[in-house]
Amino acid sequence: MQILRRLALSAASSTGLLSLLLFALGTTALAQTKLPVNPPPANSLELANGAIHVVETPQERAAVIDLVEKARQNADLHSPGSPAFTLKVSFSASGNAQVTGAGDMEETWLQPYGFR
Repeated sequence: MQILRRLALSAASSTGLLSLLLFALGTTALAQTKLPVNPPPANSLELANGAIHVVETPQERAAVIDLVEKARQNADLHSPGSPAFTLKVSFSASGNAQVTGAGDMEETWLQPYGFR
């Protein structure tokens, strides 16, 4: 009876060791897999850092102009009919400038052509 218990414990512990070994090997293999990451752009402020596509047809040019016009309209926070908002900004100016240091600005848009 004791021999059977010892054999059962031995089998259970070897199965556990085998499972632990397989788990360790699997996690080591996963840890060594690196995801591809694009390098940072040369200028961190440059938004267009992909491949350049030169427009060749009038249709492509019209599509680009339409896209730029939509972006301009979306960036116009003060257009007639736009919703009211309050914009709060904190900033720090430094470098070769006449005025430097920390500052705050608050702008409230109430209605078309109405600032506060």
